[in-house]
Amino acid sequence: MLLNKSKRIALRKAMEEGEHVPRIKKSVLAVESEAEGEAEGEVEGQTIQISESQMVEYTNKLDRVIRWNSFLMHTSINAHELIDSATNGTLDQDTNDFRKLCTTYPPYLLPLSPAFLQQMIEQLLEREEWVRGVGDNAFVAQIKQMFNAQNFFFCFYYMHDYVDFEGSSERGRWYMQSIFVNLSVAMFHYIKAGKKKGEPRDKLLIAYDACALNPAHDEISMDDFTQLTQKYRSQRERKKRDFSEANQTFIGIGAMPPKSTPRHAVDRRAAHLDFFDEDEEEEEEEEEEEEEEVRRGPRRRRTGGFGGDGSFDGTPNPPS
Repeated sequence: MLLNKSKRIALRKAMEEGEHVPRIKKSVLAVESEAEGEAEGEVEGQTIQISESQMVEYTNKLDRVIRWNSFLMHTSINAHELIDSATNGTLDQDTNDFRKLCTTYPPYLLPLSPAFLQQMIEQLLEREEWVRGVGDNAFVAQIKQMFNAQNFFFCFYYMHDYVDFEGSSERGRWYMQSIFVNLSVAMFHYIKAGKKKGEPRDKLLIAYDACALNPAHDEISMDDFTQLTQKYRSQRERKKRDFSEANQTFIGIGAMPPKSTPRHAVDRRAAHLDFFDEDEEEEEEEEEEEEEEVRRGPRRRRTGGFGGDGSFDGTPNPPS
């Protein structure tokens, strides 16, 4: 099972001790082998074990596993475990295929950017300026009123079409509200601090890392949520559209004219290339003359003249 209480406790301890994911990179031989288009080869004594179609299947599973891990853990230090979950533990960490999953879809590059959460809070403060001056309790009350499927998926966009908001259990929705409220408060403090780097930014990131793994969430499990399947996503992608009503209200603008030669069309396909050069030069000269004429403006006769001190002692005659 990808998630349970003991794993949460272990991950929380690892985060507190500063553990991180060792980044496995492709060896030079692996990169050169793929560049040559070899279907099979040896990389540091290990041969490729799985077919291309199976690699696609593993990659799709890994995509889902990463989303749920991001949603429930907010950490990637268990990256190797995610790959084992997606591949049913069939790949050794020394194989080229395991490295390929690490490098083509790195589990440590998670969709955890709080940019959309920040946008939501900033829009709230712009719309309701009075909220900027309230304390945490009043702000929490305001955020609880905003908790719904639309706002939740606006912030946690990567879980859209993967978790059923209304279909999940009461405990599952409680967890969603808990992280929605707590991260909103952390973002509220960050914005009020001027969105500065250093301590304000560090506090925001620590809150983000610690929120999902808070001891209050230790009893949360995958069973508390209704997962949406690939079949559901495929059906949404193939959603049919009914054009009948739109066609009935379509406004006609008269009969379509018969096909004819476009007006002012000049066929220059058989012309020599020099023809186009000369034509372009003439057009450029004409444009330059027109610009010069506009810049000079209408010519006017002046009366009087300039004195010794450079001042003008007359006025231009009005146009006749």
